[in-house]
Amino acid sequence: MALSFQNLERYVQASRIYERLTFLPPVKDMVYYNLGLVYGRQGNKLALAHYNLGIYSNKLRKKEDALFHFKKAKELAESKPALKEKINKALKGLHNH
Repeated sequence: MALSFQNLERYVQASRIYERLTFLPPVKDMVYYNLGLVYGRQGNKLALAHYNLGIYSNKLRKKEDALFHFKKAKELAESKPALKEKINKALKGLHNH
């Protein structure tokens, strides 16, 4: 259903479904990828877009890509302390691998 909304360019509805899916383990890697895409398409959620693409890249063990997205997310999340904290935690986890 989320992919259908995404294909119809109804990104807010798609993101709501993808967000719920992130709380239902096991989470498929593509959920983070698609969530990143739909947040990016909304324009005002670029920090969240990069954060989710960072998670996706990290799950695929693409450390360079993950680092790029997490750093970009941190840069864009200046006014969002909760998100910034999640990004910092993800960056620490990335450096420990």
